[in-house]
Parts: sequence; C-alpha cells; structure tokens
Amino acid sequence: MRTRLRAFIPIAIFACLALILLPTSAVRLSAHVAAQEPDPVVTWQTTVNQARLDEGLAPYNFSTLLTAAAQRHADDLAAHQIWSHTGSDGSTPQQRIAEAGYAAWTWNSGELVTSENFWTGHGTIEDAMVFFLEDPPHRNNILSTIYREIGIGVASDATGRNYYVLDFGARPNVLPIFVNEGAANTDNPQIAIRLTNEEARPEGEGTIFMGQAIEIRISNEPEFDDLPWQPWETFVPWTLPDTPGEHTVYIQSRDAAGRTTASADTIVLGEGTVATPTPVPPSPTPEPTAIPSPTPEPTATPS
Repeated sequence: MRTRLRAFIPIAIFACLALILLPTSAVRLSAHVAAQEPDPVVTWQTTVNQARLDEGLAPYNFSTLLTAAAQRHADDLAAHQIWSHTGSDGSTPQQRIAEAGYAAWTWNSGELVTSENFWTGHGTIEDAMVFFLEDPPHRNNILSTIYREIGIGVASDATGRNYYVLDFGARPNVLPIFVNEGAANTDNPQIAIRLTNEEARPEGEGTIFMGQAIEIRISNEPEFDDLPWQPWETFVPWTLPDTPGEHTVYIQSRDAAGRTTASADTIVLGEGTVATPTPVPPSPTPEPTAIPSPTPEPTATPS
C-alpha cells in the first residue's frame, strides 16, 4: 500500500475584505460532534490546535470559507481517486480558495497568503498528522506564525481510502481571539484571552487594513466608546459577568497608524462559579517576522 502526500507553497490573488465583527470561534467544536462517533473535522481541528498549543502558538480559527475549498478538493480526490493539488477540473488551490470567497492577504509578489496540505491513504488522522509534523513543508503549515485560520476537508472512496485536505490562510483585519485557548466552557468568570496579531503584512495596507496591533480595549458588549486603551499583549486577563450562560468577549485592536479592527469569542459560564484568577501565561519574546520567498513545491517520498 502506498500513500502519496504533498504540501503546497503559499499561493495568491487579492480581494478586499469588509470589516465584520463576528465571534472568532464561529464554529465551535461541540457543534461538530456526532451522536455516535467523533466528527473527523473536530478531530482534525483539535489535533492541529493541540500541536500548536504545545509549541506555544495560538490555535487556528475555523474558517467555513477555507473549509468549503478544502471539502471541495477532498470530495474531488475521492470521487476520481487522484492524488494531486490540481482538481479533476484543472482547478488549483488558489482558485478553489478564491472561488469559496476567502479574501486573503497577498504577498508583495501578488500571491495569496494561503497554503494547502493533503494526505491520502488507508491510515488514520493520527497517521496523517505524524507525517505532517515530520515533513518540514507540512510542519511549517501546521505550525505557521503567519496563518491564522484553517479549513478542513474529509472524504473517503469506495475502497475505504481517506482523503484529508487542510487549507490555511490569513485575511486583512481578521485577528482571532481565544478565550481560555478556545475552550467552550468554564466554571470561573476570571478568564485569559489569547490575542493574535498581524504577521502576514505587519505594515498593513491603505487606510483600512491594519498592520500589527499595538494596543487594545476590551468589552463584554459590542461597543467600545469611552473605554480605555491598553498595550497589546499575547495574553490579557478579563472578568466575565457573574451570570451563568453564554458570554461573548469583544476586543478592538489598533495599530500605530490608528487603523482598527474588532474580534470576538464566546464561552459558556457554568453555574455555581467562584471568581478566582485564571493564570495568564507570560507573553513570549517577539521574534522578527520575515516574509518568505516562494520555494519549489516539495514532493514527499511515498510510504
């Protein structure tokens, strides 16, 4: 039995992004859970994000647009039993991502700030993940500091062969936040909010698309008027309203040029909670961000 795998380098086209305020965890893991067996999309997102957390990185936010592109390709691979980044219709990853409506940043070269991994074989998600983490091009996508969102496509053919497609990307003014590292529930109103920042285009673009944030303000409501600004940090503590139920936390970020964007995340506070501080990990020392030059598309040795 042979398994063929390849990773795709960043690819590109540019589209403008309207400023939208939505919870960053718009698709919660619990929403994917099937009654009888785990949804493979959940397993993939959990597995990838745990690998990122183990390396001190922010989780990837789930993108329905990237998922549409990834699922389109996974279904196509399974239907035609092919192993390629090129679809049976001749489509490329950048075309599928653009056609799904994902308006990614572009590099100065004009390429989309996106990438794609795929794996096919009779093995499991764990088998695929082991390969991704051992193969440098795939590992770079899993543990990227540039990308902030992920889409996941899963399919299988009549022989039981699995097809997994992961699409990655970064969009202007989309800076996901994660309450308690993306947890769905908490028993403590004292929370830690992990912030993400603009690493794809730190300088931003024009008058709307912000670069790296230098300060933020936080609210339990989607309004920020008269609220104080505070320095941007990787982790910031916050207190939820002491009322059981679902709560949304809102963050407004601002860069040195005064450009802003807003993000949100939700979490469910349980009953009978006690307000005790949630430990906030220290912020890591910032590392220089370099825009990578395109490299030849790697071909993994079949196993």
